Amino acid sequence: MKGTRTWVVVANSTHARFLLNDGPGHGLVEIRDLDLKQDHLDAHDLAADRSGRTFDSNGPSKHAMEPSRDLVRLEEKKFAGKVAVLLENKLKEDCFDRLILVAAPTTLGDIREALPNHVAKRVAKDVPKNLNHIPNAKLTGYIGKFLAV
Repeated sequence: MKGTRTWVVVANSTHARFLLNDGPGHGLVEIRDLDLKQDHLDAHDLAADRSGRTFDSNGPSKHAMEPSRDLVRLEEKKFAGKVAVLLENKLKEDCFDRLILVAAPTTLGDIREALPNHVAKRVAKDVPKNLNHIPNAKLTGYIGKFLAV
């Protein structure tokens, strides 16, 4: 009888790692060929080279406009969409039986929103915490609270 293959996704807005646990006592093994990264971008990196200009609300003077923070938020949502697409494709390939999502709260919400229903049904637990800075060897301490690793 094969064990339950659980994928643990550890993510924030710019990086996602994927780890496998294939049964109690087997620990967490990083899936090396799956590591999504996106450059951390600031709003000024995403906007045009030069800020736009606008008239002051109470006079004829002009001033530069700040780039919108919405551009960064849009990139974060796109990254979460990439994670969701990857998970959907890997489920079609029968790579996992269930998921545990560990992500910064906003990223977790974005991933959950982007997941198709048939993938979302595989989520056994989600943890709204950014643990992307924790090495894989130490993640067992966090994940072991709700998964026999």
